[in-house]
Amino acid sequence: MARTFSDDNSAGFFHFFVSENNSKHLRIPPAFVRRYLQDLPDKATLEDHCGRYWDVGMVVVENHLCFGTGWKDFLREHCLENGDLLMFKRLCTSVFGVKIFGQKGCKKDVKVIPKILEGANGNEEEEEEEEEEDVKIFGQKGCKKDVKIFWSKRMQEGR
Repeated sequence: MARTFSDDNSAGFFHFFVSENNSKHLRIPPAFVRRYLQDLPDKATLEDHCGRYWDVGMVVVENHLCFGTGWKDFLREHCLENGDLLMFKRLCTSVFGVKIFGQKGCKKDVKVIPKILEGANGNEEEEEEEEEEDVKIFGQKGCKKDVKIFWSKRMQEGR
């Protein structure tokens, strides 16, 4: 049976996001590494509250194990801001569930799907009809922000 974020027996840690320290990598607390990551993995997977996954490389920076390659994609996709609280829970060997809270303590709910621009051969941009949609994002103060995203016709058709 797969573990979930709510399992009490899963190991975890938290981290307050500070862009000047965490924009390239995120340091995993040394006590967590010593206790739970004796065999240092080359990569890990981060799972957000929506069930989306990000593969991140594990790197050593200044003698500390960190989430490295792929971390920038995760923070950009989740609109991380200074002061956001990230709660990590180890779900299995190298899979971590991640919950994100804004500065006011409210869960940050980001559901942005990127627009597809590449053509069928992977290197041409195609002009497509776009449809505008409102998306709710929790901002730095824990309040929802209204954000406009554009869905391409190809995304709507599931291609």
